[in-house]
Amino acid sequence: MYRKPFSFQGRTRRLELVISVVILFAISLVVGIAFAPKLPPYHVGLIALPVTWLFLAQGVKRCHDLGKPWWWFFVPFFVLWMLIAAGEQRVNQFGLSPKS
Repeated sequence: MYRKPFSFQGRTRRLELVISVVILFAISLVVGIAFAPKLPPYHVGLIALPVTWLFLAQGVKRCHDLGKPWWWFFVPFFVLWMLIAAGEQRVNQFGLSPKS
């Protein structure tokens, strides 16, 4: 779990995506409440950049686990499907199953 979290290559499991979303939500909440009013906007943007990159990377890898190309991540409501759908158990074009 969490092999190369910032990479867009490979596949990731549902649990890893859910944990990532919870952690990223918590970080965003803390930064938004505690630090954003006191920091200049570009500092908040610099903090948000790695958080956004990690979310995009985990989402793209989850699309790969479902056998879909990266752009499915931007289809409305597909993110919700990624949180509940089981990944492909077999090897697909994006690599080995993360459960193996």
